[in-house]
Amino acid sequence: MATNYYVFVDRFIAPCDLETAYQYIRKVEEYPRWWGKVYKKIEKLKDSPEDQPGARYRIKVGGFLPYSLTIENETTHISRPNLIRFDAHGDLQGKGSWFFLETENGTEITFDWRVAANKKVIRWFSFLLKPLFRANHHYCVVKAEQGIKADLQSREK
Repeated sequence: MATNYYVFVDRFIAPCDLETAYQYIRKVEEYPRWWGKVYKKIEKLKDSPEDQPGARYRIKVGGFLPYSLTIENETTHISRPNLIRFDAHGDLQGKGSWFFLETENGTEITFDWRVAANKKVIRWFSFLLKPLFRANHHYCVVKAEQGIKADLQSREK
């Protein structure tokens, strides 16, 4: 396996019902509102009917490292409210899936992200800095969990 290939499987609990958790992830344009500085810019390239595949976005993201990534995502499969799949192209290329499972404490959200890094700095230095790049990804997922929880709390007030 190439050193610039990454497999991430992250899970966290959103303290809300299944449909609410699904809506947080489905509404890509709203990521900057609750995900914060991780999502720097989102441009919708192609619309699709609600809960139908085909929507495309150009997204600029960043973590704690001093670089950003530009990715074009296209939704390829939706099974509301349990699954969203998409393909990614650009600085990262591969496939991602969001899974939603109702639990006692809310909804378990699993993000399965399998990508090759095309951005030169990551591609060139993955052999050496893969743990640092993984930590940057983990930082972004933690920000998602924190952002959803904070947004839910602000809605309760």
